Amino acid sequence: MSQDIYDKLEIPALTTILLNPDSPTEAHRGALSALSRREQLHRTSSLIKILESITRHPGRYDLDVMMSVVELLATDPNADATVAMIEVLPSIVKGVLTPTPLREEFREYYYAALLTRERDDDLEVWAEMLPQVEGSTLTAMVLDPRAAPLVEAIDPVTLVDRLGEPDRSRSLVSMVVGLTTLKGSQETLQQVVRLLRQSADPAQLARGIEIWVQRMDQAKRSGDSSAAGIYLKILGLLDRTPRSATEKLTGRRPWAPG
Repeated sequence: MSQDIYDKLEIPALTTILLNPDSPTEAHRGALSALSRREQLHRTSSLIKILESITRHPGRYDLDVMMSVVELLATDPNADATVAMIEVLPSIVKGVLTPTPLREEFREYYYAALLTRERDDDLEVWAEMLPQVEGSTLTAMVLDPRAAPLVEAIDPVTLVDRLGEPDRSRSLVSMVVGLTTLKGSQETLQQVVRLLRQSADPAQLARGIEIWVQRMDQAKRSGDSSAAGIYLKILGLLDRTPRSATEKLTGRRPWAPG
């Protein structure tokens, strides 16, 4: 189909083509090219729907098409574009944890594009929405090396620290596991451990200690002495329950006091 045909289609028809992940790549490109030349005010809602479709069907869209959609939203003067880009952030950052993630190049491009949303009305959106971002999203953001500029800009660890319990402690515990497993920032890991030492939900901390012991044992069995050593140090800092007489005799929990 020639570009002239796409250029004659109305926005709803172009949107339908782009919302279908099984449409041929050339159809996606033609429809998006036509949509990009429509008035920004009229195309914003369509671009938002297309972005949502892209995040639901990772790997089904051509990378250039995906990035072009993000670019159009990033340059859209409507603050609704900022709202949409933050709303789909959970679907973007979970790519670091899922078996079939959104491509690293796309995630990196998306984070950079999101950071360009800094008009006055965009900043109002940021201020309103950031405190509402869930702990699981903030955790995944910290664990994604491609999100480093976004992490530096919004400081997700501090945002997690402001969450209510038990979400705060649950998220911090998950960060410890993720940062240790993925060989993430040691500075960030130390910050997270300090926050848990300051205060923690008892049930979540107990759950964390159980997980860290399991991960330490797994690391030892796999020969990952670095991860095992990190978990041992963390347990020594955070597991303050004294050892029982039986544990002393059997050599269990050597990191614990007493």
